[in-house]
Amino acid sequence: MFKLSIYISIVLFGLLFSCGSMVDENSFHSQPQNRSVFKDSLTLKEVGTFTLPLDSTIGFNNRSIYYFKGGNSGIISILNMLSQTVHLYEYKSRKLIKKIKLQKEGPNGVGSIKNASAHFMDCMDSLFILNYSEQAIYLLNGDGVFLRKYDLKEKTTPIPIASTVNKIVKVGNQLVIPCHPMTNIYTKDMKLPSLIILDLRSGEKKTILTYPETYNKGAWLGFYKFIVSPLYNRNDSTLLISFPVEPFIYRISTSGKIINKEYVGSKFTEKTLPYSSENDYSYQKNIATNKINEYLGASSSFGSFWFFPRENHYLREIWFSSEYNKSQNPETNNNRVAFIILDKNFNKKGEYELPMANKVYQTSISFVNEEGIHIGKIDEYKKNENSLTFGVFKIKQK
Repeated sequence: MFKLSIYISIVLFGLLFSCGSMVDENSFHSQPQNRSVFKDSLTLKEVGTFTLPLDSTIGFNNRSIYYFKGGNSGIISILNMLSQTVHLYEYKSRKLIKKIKLQKEGPNGVGSIKNASAHFMDCMDSLFILNYSEQAIYLLNGDGVFLRKYDLKEKTTPIPIASTVNKIVKVGNQLVIPCHPMTNIYTKDMKLPSLIILDLRSGEKKTILTYPETYNKGAWLGFYKFIVSPLYNRNDSTLLISFPVEPFIYRISTSGKIINKEYVGSKFTEKTLPYSSENDYSYQKNIATNKINEYLGASSSFGSFWFFPRENHYLREIWFSSEYNKSQNPETNNNRVAFIILDKNFNKKGEYELPMANKVYQTSISFVNEEGIHIGKIDEYKKNENSLTFGVFKIKQK
């Protein structure tokens, strides 16, 4: 019976990709080095938990979380879209120290914060609110008083979008904001930008870094497959960019010039493949919802991208599925998550699969500081909705 179930999974996956034009897998880059061949010396180890108190106005699914240094301790800022409030917690004491109420209207109004809105904080005195619906960024002070509005909306500009996974990054007096091409995602020639650079002094904006050629090779279904995860590399003042369907990490200047790229693959999946070789809008808009969901459940994507300041190492998240990799464990959750561990030169040093991903842990609820990566525990929240508990993971020698 077990062998039969494996066979059925393989057949279903084959049928899934045969619904459209067949994908030429050989056209997608893969290599053993830095994927399956690497010095496997490091892993992640859960060393404890970290818990914050919650009141009745805030729940578990908060898609915009930042950590920054403030005073004698680090500060965790969480955008609560349910109450349109930013909650500030002191890391050391684990106490709620402030709430910043976001006004919808009036002189301090930032509009309605909902859907894919986000925020950014790197100090107590300035708060940036990305209003997804308005395609604008509002700058407020630490008390929620309006200081300035930056309009990002243009006919030819992709829509700005950010989250904990796809972070806003500050570089000097510029914000680096991930974006999404929206209706343009089905164009045959994907010469569209993936990032918006906003100058906070002049208010001028520009778009940089067009999507790699990989995006022109087929139908990449799924909204999240187009949103990059950027990091600022303070060692050489460059930006590091991780695309969801691209095995390479791109190093670019703030002007958008590609300096180099490093191959970083997962031992759990050889390649990330599109739904089919078709990438025409008239074809994709007629794909049934269930086929889209089947594809998303069977395909892999790179997720968040983190820097560990103490160890000077990087983590690259990969989402993959049991069926795609023909798992030999029928009890494994279909949606699996692993973290690729990289040294400062992007040499792969290990890969750790997060146990019971999406049942115990939720990687979209996370942050990194000197103590490690903190990943939200959905199982603990279900037991007690008055607290938000994170599992704390450190990089350790095997």
